[in-house]
Amino acid sequence: MTTPTAPAAAAPATTTPANFRGNTQPTIGVGGSSTQTEAMTTATQPLTTWFLPPNNVIRGIVIEVTAVVPSNNSASVAFNADAPLNWASTLAWATSGGTPIVGTFNSYDHACVQKYGGYASQNDPRESAVYFATTGTGNAGGNFTLVQRIPVEVISRSGLGSLSNTSTESPMQLQMTLNSSTAIYSTAPTALPNVTVKCSVLGYWSGPSGRATPLAFGTTSFWNEQTYNGMSGQQNITLQAPPGFGNPQRTWIFINRLTSGGARSSTAFPATTLLQFRGNPLLNSIDQLLWQDEMSRSYGYSNAIDTPGGLDTGVFIVNFNRGTFTNGVGSESTKGYLDTDGGDPLAINGSFPSSSTLYLLSNFLNVVGNLS
Repeated sequence: MTTPTAPAAAAPATTTPANFRGNTQPTIGVGGSSTQTEAMTTATQPLTTWFLPPNNVIRGIVIEVTAVVPSNNSASVAFNADAPLNWASTLAWATSGGTPIVGTFNSYDHACVQKYGGYASQNDPRESAVYFATTGTGNAGGNFTLVQRIPVEVISRSGLGSLSNTSTESPMQLQMTLNSSTAIYSTAPTALPNVTVKCSVLGYWSGPSGRATPLAFGTTSFWNEQTYNGMSGQQNITLQAPPGFGNPQRTWIFINRLTSGGARSSTAFPATTLLQFRGNPLLNSIDQLLWQDEMSRSYGYSNAIDTPGGLDTGVFIVNFNRGTFTNGVGSESTKGYLDTDGGDPLAINGSFPSSSTLYLLSNFLNVVGNLS
């Protein structure tokens, strides 16, 4: 009689990307958070640089911003167009050496990164249940609260883009400058508010089998910005030095602002745009109506422009991160990223009715290993 062979012992759990989410869980880090309060003035004010505490693996940063007027308001408070999302005149998440990973640009542009980057099903900061900005002559006029998120992780199911953040490594840093009251309010409250900024880390715990390993661990998702001045009249130009060319491109955000005053403007942006990459049309003489309809379909923002859950005046998106099984952005397979080489030509052809400054926010990946 043959003795049955004992079943082999189960292999110990590994920390490969295939079972990354099975070996860990996401964390929201209040421990180690940073809180500082400043009285808003008519000038910008640098805030104390926050050196991120270790948390194993970092997937994002949360910034809670609360502004409270110190006494009863009697002015008829009104906010400027970008406010209060423009609470910071500069904002940058950077390496320990100060090299920006996300930034350096203002917090309204960061809000566009959050809203259009494809990181969550509802990612408009103004749609959050905790968001408010109080106008008018009431006692609380001028108060506002918002929660802003700086993305690190790109795809939650694999952890792609999440970065190592341990006690043995030099701490990454968050640099912020509180904006002036004149940038935030068109009519300021009687007394300017005290602004409290609280920063926390989003991460993953290591799990029962040791430190979990995201897909292509070490891959870094950058958001950098380039500025193009003097966009006026008919333009047929190659945009110089688009950020991150030579790396896979995930999302482009174009923000058009009037040269005079800096207000976002769609009417000063071309009514019809031809956008070419390596001479191939990405947008083939597309009009604004169709472009905005494509954006609405991709992101699900269906409310009126410049309202919560709506698109933004002067903001136009080109994305390469649409889902594999849906037309929506985010949770992508990575197969649709735009491959680029340094020096590849990106050209725009269209007529700018008024003198404008065009900003290009580019999301690109510095890949370590294999994305598949």
